[in-house]
This record gives sequence, structure tokens and C-alpha cells, in this order.
Amino acid sequence: MKMKKILNISNTFTWILISILVLIGLSACCPPFCINQNGDTKNPYVFAYVDTSWNLRFRWSDDGTTWSAAAGTPQNVDFAPGIDTDDVGIYLAIFKASGSYPVRVLRGLYNSWDNTPRTVGDGHPNEIHSGTSIVHIEGEKWLVAYNHYNQAKVVIYDNSYPQDFKAEVTPVSGVAANNNLIDKPALVNRNGKIIVSWLMNNQLQMVTGDIQGGNPVWQPGYLFSANVPEQGFGPPIGAHALARDRQRFYVAVVRQRDPLPGEQISHYFLFIYTSDNGLNWARLTYRETRNPQSMSIAARGTNDIIVILSSPIVTGPANSYRFDGSNWTVLDNSMVFGSYPINAGHDFTLYLRY
Repeated sequence: MKMKKILNISNTFTWILISILVLIGLSACCPPFCINQNGDTKNPYVFAYVDTSWNLRFRWSDDGTTWSAAAGTPQNVDFAPGIDTDDVGIYLAIFKASGSYPVRVLRGLYNSWDNTPRTVGDGHPNEIHSGTSIVHIEGEKWLVAYNHYNQAKVVIYDNSYPQDFKAEVTPVSGVAANNNLIDKPALVNRNGKIIVSWLMNNQLQMVTGDIQGGNPVWQPGYLFSANVPEQGFGPPIGAHALARDRQRFYVAVVRQRDPLPGEQISHYFLFIYTSDNGLNWARLTYRETRNPQSMSIAARGTNDIIVILSSPIVTGPANSYRFDGSNWTVLDNSMVFGSYPINAGHDFTLYLRY
């Protein structure tokens, strides 16, 4: 009996010791981010936006119709983050914290985000004046694009220690003066082919590039507005967005229709174009909408596209649309945003991993 008691005590002690060692091992292998380090194989839609209390919210959806809130403490922010994933499916979000607070980084999965953001280097508190667009390059290296005093800026961010903006790599050749920027620059990466674009003075400017040796090598830029005109419509205005699937790039823009005789009200239309190289674009579809302040797009293919846009003058929910290859559907904003309405006119990011 005594021997059995001793054995039970010994076993209990052994399990306690094992548990302590496991906890120590876990804390050592993944500080400060302990969400599944192996990523995930799912590729749902992920939506990040700023609510009416200026809190950052993450939502996700498998099918684009039913949306759920992601776990994680809301962060008080000025601008919504850009989102991308690394090679194993760990999500990264870079955003400007509220007021004079610094640029910060969150890691997570589509449905669960770390509660403790990292600060980017010295914080760069006056660096970012918009939401960000980010793409993964390799390892812990990322490209980040943002509005810096009404100029498009692209930098390399290193998420290893000490994590910081390492070098500016903004393309400068072949485009007009890089100022009077509207909204944030867009940035997308498909198999090492990159596009960065920005809207200024009703001119949408695009630059393509390739990742070589961990850095972008840019080609001469061009004016999308001049290369892709639409008869009966003006140039892109308000906001634009880039996306990709496995085969092609997408760009979403809004154009004002030329007024008809006697017409008193302006009419705006959302156009979506596709390209396999980022240079030659073909119109996929269009529909009537409103003049946007911000816009984001995600596509699983030409038959499954979601676009969300908001207006600077209309309070309340944004417009959420889905295109199935033939028809447009208006999504239920109460499902997309849940219990926390979007801060109307503010930027946001809709993302789809591949």
C-alpha cells in the first residue's frame, strides 16, 4: 500500500515536471506569438477594417457569405492594415496605431490574431499617413506600400529581430511626379511578379516588377488611365484596388459616366479588369455604384470576386458586392461587418490567401 502511494506520488510529480517542461518549451519557441506556428492550409476571405470606435477588427469567411469575427484583442488604430501570408500561412498585418503611436505589426491566422503587437523599429510614428499594402517576399522580408505626405512610398520590412523598415525601394522611373496621392497605394504579388499602383490627380499609375535576390526590380511605369480608356466614362477616381488569383491580376476602379442630356445626377460605375502580366488589361465586368473613398477586392477566379467600397460623404455601412462570372449580388453588410459597423469613408483591406 505504501509502495503504491509512493508510485502514485512519483507519477504525479513526473507529469507535473513534463507539463512544466512543455510550457517552457512552448514559450521559448514562439515568443511573443504563440498561435499555431505551422500556419493553416485553408484560404478564406479575411477582412480588416476600422470600426466606429476606431478599433481594428478582423472578420473571415469560407464562402464570402457567412462571416465570423476573428479572435484577438482589438487595437486602437488610425488606419487599417495591409495583410499577406508567408510561405507557411502565417498572416502578417502592418498598421499605424492611433494618434502619435508607432507603426505596429500583428501576426496570426485567418481566425485568430496575436494580442500583443510588435513595434516596427523606432516606431516611425510620422511615417505612414494611410492604410498599408503589404506583400511577402521571402523568409521574414516583406514589401510595404503606404501614403507618405501624399507620396507613394515602398519599403522593405524585416520581421526578424530587430524588426524594422530596412530600405526604401519606391519605383521612380517612367511615371509622373509622385505627389497629390489619393488614398493608399495598392501592392500585389503573384509568383514573384509585383504591381504597385497609386491614384493621383485622376490618373492611375502602375509599375510592374520582379523579385530578384530578395529585392524588387522595377520596370518603367505607365498610366493605366491612358492605356485603358472607356468610351462614355471618365478616368478612374476616388479609390482603386489590386488583387490576384493563381493565373491573373485584377484591378478595380470607379469611373464617372459622362452626363446624358438633361441629367442632373452624377452616376458612377465600378469596373474590374484582368491581366496576366500587369501591362495589358481587359475589362471583365462593370456595374453602377457610388464615388468611393476606399475600396478593396479579392478574387478566387473570374467567377468569384468580392469588392467592398465606402464613400466619404455617406455615413453607415460600405457597399459589399459579389460577382459570380455573370451576375452581381449585393452582400448583407450585417453579415460582413457583424456587430461593429465600419467607420464610413475609412480604408480597409479584403484579402484572400493562395
